[in-house]
Amino acid sequence: MSSDKTPTSRHEDRGELGRGGMSVVHRSHDPVLQRDTALKKLAPRHLDLEEARRRFLDEARITGTLEHPHIVPVYDYGQAEDGRDFMMMKLIEGATLGDRVREQGDTRLDADVLASNLEILMKVCDAVSFAHHRGVVHRDLKPSNVMVGDFGEVYVVDWGIAVRAGDPLPERAPDTTVGTPSCMAPEQIEDPDGVDARADVYALGGMLYRLLTGRPPHHGKSPLARMTVALYGRVKPPQELVDDPRLPMALVRVCERALAKDPEDRYPSVKAFRADVEAFLRGAWSLPVRRVAAGQVVVQEGDAGREAFVIRSGRCQVHSIGAGHIRELGAGDVFGELAILAERPRTATITALTEVELMVVDRSVLEEGLGLNSWMGRFVRALATRFADLEAELLADGR
Repeated sequence: MSSDKTPTSRHEDRGELGRGGMSVVHRSHDPVLQRDTALKKLAPRHLDLEEARRRFLDEARITGTLEHPHIVPVYDYGQAEDGRDFMMMKLIEGATLGDRVREQGDTRLDADVLASNLEILMKVCDAVSFAHHRGVVHRDLKPSNVMVGDFGEVYVVDWGIAVRAGDPLPERAPDTTVGTPSCMAPEQIEDPDGVDARADVYALGGMLYRLLTGRPPHHGKSPLARMTVALYGRVKPPQELVDDPRLPMALVRVCERALAKDPEDRYPSVKAFRADVEAFLRGAWSLPVRRVAAGQVVVQEGDAGREAFVIRSGRCQVHSIGAGHIRELGAGDVFGELAILAERPRTATITALTEVELMVVDRSVLEEGLGLNSWMGRFVRALATRFADLEAELLADGR
């Protein structure tokens, strides 16, 4: 390509922005359009130049065809005056998600900070879900590959090792690692070219893990140590790393499912993972559901209270030894919470009158939702204790 036709010939180099395994990125200024762009050039130090050029062009083509609000746009591709391949992209002003979390420190678990980070994560999910719809698997999702602009812009970047269904796979030496050992799915270590969308689900779970703990899921002093953690499923539960009442166990459960060693045990899609993250943000986190047949006892008077319940469908009867039949409960009614909050035995027996579907709330979820470790939680617990005492008195009197 001659220099007078090379788009980069009129662009002014404004300095290096960063570099990776086979490329370097510079800020470039276009004096005609009066805008700055990101100019990504193939790194000259790469040994296998032809293979590098092929991969570089693949990255440009894949990124260029994924037109999505949260995937960085590619404006042009060609050869610069120095003969090196380039791609010209939108310049993103801001920081990586990894930088943000690092700067946040312990404040990352503050309600407003965590909510902001989760909103970013959901935008990342939207971009990745779109890519999956187009048959593209990213294979290197991590906080440092998510750019966050100063005005709410979110972009998934670096599609350099992404693969698209139907494209020829690159030749590689045996035992070659493809991806980032601290974040990659176990199956990607063993068969990098045989992974599917669930490898990206795992990486998104790793991103959530970083938002909760401040560190990647595979921790170790060397890449081999980090890959060993992944291969044997030795990811430490977030609660073992973070001794903080602000750690939301509902999100921990989402994180652990996404990081399941077996792809079959993970979320089946990015959309499903995103749905549970959004449900948490909306305050409607996913609760386990229990079905109880008609005539079956749900809770027994005198037993310890370890679970509370929300009736999704069906009807239940409340009765006690002292008062007999008390009332009926239907869809939307809640029971069992006083025994947990007041730490008292059950004061009544609940029996299913019809087949019922119950959402089960255990003690940890209830404490988390109500913030029972806070000063407000102490008021809630005190009120629950008084109600429990009053209920016991009324039942003893047969009322």
